[in-house]
Amino acid sequence: MGFQLSNEEGSSSTTSSYQRPAVTAVSGTVSNESDTFDDGFDPAAEDTVFIANQYARSKPVESSGSNASYLSQKETFPPILMFFGVALHLLAVIVLLQQFKSGSFTDFIRTSSDLQETKSLLSYLASVNVLSFLGTASYLTDAIILHKKKIAGGSLIFWALVFPIVYYFQRCKANGNSGIFALLIVIVQLLLSGYTVHSGMTATITAMGIEINETGFSGASMAYARIPTLSQIYISVSGVGDITYDKLIASNITEPTYAYVEATDTEPALFVIKSTTPYGNSPIVINFEYETMALHSMTVGNKSYTSQYEIFLYLYNK
Repeated sequence: MGFQLSNEEGSSSTTSSYQRPAVTAVSGTVSNESDTFDDGFDPAAEDTVFIANQYARSKPVESSGSNASYLSQKETFPPILMFFGVALHLLAVIVLLQQFKSGSFTDFIRTSSDLQETKSLLSYLASVNVLSFLGTASYLTDAIILHKKKIAGGSLIFWALVFPIVYYFQRCKANGNSGIFALLIVIVQLLLSGYTVHSGMTATITAMGIEINETGFSGASMAYARIPTLSQIYISVSGVGDITYDKLIASNITEPTYAYVEATDTEPALFVIKSTTPYGNSPIVINFEYETMALHSMTVGNKSYTSQYEIFLYLYNK
């Protein structure tokens, strides 16, 4: 059975429908249903935006300090070979210094015209040459290792072979070592080398029979310059002929020593020959005027001679 609804005004019939109740907006809450439920809501999109925002705000990952320090460290090679080479070179200089003070060196200088003695000395100095060679080989090996490890350039090999002083500083700089090591090595080597050169010159001059007095090496060289003139000046003896000074000195002085004495207010510069006599071992001193090589005076024991004739007569008769 059916029934019909009609309004008072007699309008046409309508189909009943459900109508939503009105929602009253509350402060602090969602205003209406359309705001609360969005038909276009996509959870996956929201998650993507959230993750992107979090990534953008996140701090960059920092590597640990130990790892960064390890990666940034430059490869090094300890200067063991350099110090070993320095020790060998210093030892070579010390050995040479000892040989200068030995009698073998003095004998060689006095007999340097003998070829056999020259070979003997070279053989005697073999230890010095070997030590020096090994020291240079240590420098060279060290420089090659640094070059192979790309710590230093190829120029280090050149300096190690040609000029070790530069090698010391370049080596320390390339390896990151303090230059004070190189400076100390150079100072020690220069001091020891200077002393050795001085000792060598002194030993050589002394072995040649030249006295080093207050005039120093300059006076010694001046005395050395006058030695050859002894064979060029002479005295003439009737019935005998010319007798050179070097022959007179050889017959009257045992192992003579030569010296230069500077001029004073009362005396001229002198070329002095002194030692002992082969007869009686009396001390003898013969003084020549340095400029003219004229006989100036002579002392034998406690007796002095100032006359050239007396000096000639004494030397000739003896």
